[in-house]
Amino acid sequence: MDPEDAEAFGEGEAMSERWWASVDSAKLKSGVALWRGDELIEAFTLRPVGKSDDGLWARWAQGVKLWSVGSRLAAWLGVLDAVGLSRSPPESFVIATERGKNRGADRSLGWSVGYLCGLAELKGRKVVDVELSTWRRSVAEAMAELGRPISWPAGETKEVAVKVARELYPQLGMITDDEAEAVLIGHAAMRLRLVEV
Repeated sequence: MDPEDAEAFGEGEAMSERWWASVDSAKLKSGVALWRGDELIEAFTLRPVGKSDDGLWARWAQGVKLWSVGSRLAAWLGVLDAVGLSRSPPESFVIATERGKNRGADRSLGWSVGYLCGLAELKGRKVVDVELSTWRRSVAEAMAELGRPISWPAGETKEVAVKVARELYPQLGMITDDEAEAVLIGHAAMRLRLVEV
């Protein structure tokens, strides 16, 4: 943590109140979950307003466009710098990586992860990656410990993600599958100790 951040929080609080983000990244829309320590603060989606990814981008939550921010670059820099959010910038990002179903999916995922990693490095933020199978297994173990075992059947993974995210974090209300997966990636990251909280 930068000395200025530690000063802003007060030295003792700075270590226990780390801000970080978990991301379900894709080229055209990404789910983002913001955390303060182990507390989920909010989940939202970054995506274009129209069908073109080079036009106006916006931040969406609960199915509502919260604000338009201009380009994809402006949207992600807004997250990295906490623009328009009453919080400190995230110190680290946990990003899910996986092999896509086809070459196009691989290219899209590689592009989006690389884009965010580059911006995060530019801003001095740490990036940690977690594989799809790893975070899903961790979430399944967490649910089994709660006495509510789950599986990830092909073709139903998005629905399962939404159901489990709402069960673990009832305050979420209406969320998209991208937001749910971002939340579950964060939940797994804490269980796997990929982030300090």
